[in-house]
Amino acid sequence: MSSNSKRHKLLKILADKYIKANQGEEQALGVSWEDLISKLNWTMDELLEVSSTLYAEEEVAKHDAYGIKGIYAKMKGVSSYSSKKYKREHERIIFDRIKNWVQTVIPILSLTVTFTVIILSEVRLQSKDKKIDELTERINKIENDLIKSQEVRVDTTKIK
Repeated sequence: MSSNSKRHKLLKILADKYIKANQGEEQALGVSWEDLISKLNWTMDELLEVSSTLYAEEEVAKHDAYGIKGIYAKMKGVSSYSSKKYKREHERIIFDRIKNWVQTVIPILSLTVTFTVIILSEVRLQSKDKKIDELTERINKIENDLIKSQEVRVDTTKIK
């Protein structure tokens, strides 16, 4: 799973908690590190790595209230989740990779097709040249036979 997909998953949990706290269903805004690790099935290192960008973007902050030590989503984080900021970024990266791959493969395929066409046309040309040579030989033979036949006629007319 990409870092952007992980950020989106983390923000989902934090945004849900933020909404519940603002509606009065929960007292605390934050989610403990242990709850996040168990819900996301990540290690603490993965959680810290993923949340570091969210800290830098000021989308989350540390939480230490109501006996919960962890993190909570700020309004900016909830907004990023609802606008699917990191999910769209992940999709953009995938699209760019596909686009780059296609931009590399198409010229290679085009070049391969071009070489194939050139080779096939050369083979056809050689075949036609061979047929022309055979026809030229046949014409020459027919002409020679015709000339010999006329010489023989000329000779027979002299005899009479």
